[in-house]
Amino acid sequence: MHIAWYWLTASDKEGKSTRFIEYMLSIIDKVLDDLLQATSKRLTQVQRIQLFLEQVKSPFSRKDYLQHFKDLSTASASRDQ
Repeated sequence: MHIAWYWLTASDKEGKSTRFIEYMLSIIDKVLDDLLQATSKRLTQVQRIQLFLEQVKSPFSRKDYLQHFKDLSTASASRDQ
């Protein structure tokens, strides 16, 4: 918060919001990069099954599994079961 205050104060002194906006955009950019990295990680077969079992009642079908993991191929779903 102190860094944001610094940029806000600097912008106020200059009479322009450019520095503060650039600072805030850099923070947003970093957060989006972190989010993209976190969501693009591929789960292992074991991690997928554990995640699925935590959220779904058993017994379950391959169709249920594929509905949960929409980007998974039918061959991978079959191997996972």
